[in-house]
Amino acid sequence: MNENNKMIEFHCRKCNKFIGHYILTGNDEKIVLDGFGMQCARCKRVIIFKKYTEGMLRIHAQQKVIKL
Repeated sequence: MNENNKMIEFHCRKCNKFIGHYILTGNDEKIVLDGFGMQCARCKRVIIFKKYTEGMLRIHAQQKVIKL
Protein backbone atom coordinates (compact mmCIF):
# COMPACT_ATOMS: atom_id res chain seq x y z
CA MET A 1 0.00 0.00 0.00
CA ASN A 2 1.28 3.43 -0.89
CA GLU A 3 2.27 5.73 2.00
CA ASN A 4 -0.04 8.48 0.66
CA ASN A 5 -3.17 6.29 0.79
CA LYS A 6 -2.91 5.14 4.41
CA MET A 7 -5.20 7.75 5.96
CA ILE A 8 -8.79 8.80 5.25
CA GLU A 9 -10.22 12.04 6.65
CA PHE A 10 -13.82 12.49 7.77
CA HIS A 11 -15.55 15.81 7.11
CA CYS A 12 -19.09 16.94 7.99
CA ARG A 13 -21.47 16.84 5.03
CA LYS A 14 -23.31 19.99 6.16
CA CYS A 15 -20.50 22.38 7.09
CA ASN A 16 -17.35 20.59 5.74
CA LYS A 17 -15.57 20.79 9.11
CA PHE A 18 -12.85 18.21 9.78
CA ILE A 19 -14.17 15.60 12.26
CA GLY A 20 -11.40 13.02 12.40
CA HIS A 21 -9.27 10.55 10.46
CA TYR A 22 -8.82 6.79 10.15
CA ILE A 23 -5.56 5.01 9.36
CA LEU A 24 -6.09 2.11 6.95
CA THR A 25 -4.66 -1.34 7.74
CA GLY A 26 -5.08 -2.86 4.27
CA ASN A 27 -7.76 -5.45 5.16
CA ASP A 28 -10.83 -4.52 3.08
CA GLU A 29 -13.09 -7.08 4.81
CA LYS A 30 -12.44 -5.86 8.35
CA ILE A 31 -15.41 -4.11 10.01
CA VAL A 32 -14.16 -0.83 11.44
CA LEU A 33 -15.58 1.78 13.81
CA ASP A 34 -18.61 -0.43 14.65
CA GLY A 35 -20.87 1.55 16.98
CA PHE A 36 -18.44 4.47 17.03
CA GLY A 37 -19.99 7.95 17.06
CA MET A 38 -18.60 11.33 16.07
CA GLN A 39 -20.11 14.77 16.56
CA CYS A 40 -19.36 17.84 14.49
CA ALA A 41 -18.19 20.66 16.75
CA ARG A 42 -19.64 23.35 14.49
CA CYS A 43 -23.16 22.18 13.55
CA LYS A 44 -23.59 19.45 16.25
CA ARG A 45 -24.49 16.74 13.71
CA VAL A 46 -23.87 13.20 15.06
CA ILE A 47 -22.59 10.34 12.88
CA ILE A 48 -22.69 6.72 14.12
CA PHE A 49 -20.89 4.03 12.11
CA LYS A 50 -22.54 0.63 11.69
CA LYS A 51 -21.23 -2.22 9.53
CA TYR A 52 -18.61 -0.14 7.70
CA THR A 53 -15.63 -2.01 6.26
CA GLU A 54 -12.31 -0.59 5.13
CA GLY A 55 -13.25 -1.44 1.56
CA MET A 56 -16.42 0.68 1.84
CA LEU A 57 -14.42 3.59 3.27
CA ARG A 58 -11.88 3.33 0.47
CA ILE A 59 -14.62 3.21 -2.22
CA HIS A 60 -16.51 6.23 -0.82
CA ALA A 61 -13.39 8.35 -0.30
CA GLN A 62 -12.80 11.07 -2.86
CA GLN A 63 -9.20 12.30 -2.70
CA LYS A 64 -8.80 10.67 0.75
CA VAL A 65 -11.83 12.58 2.17
CA ILE A 66 -15.24 11.20 3.14
CA LYS A 67 -18.07 13.62 3.76
CA LEU A 68 -20.43 12.13 6.34
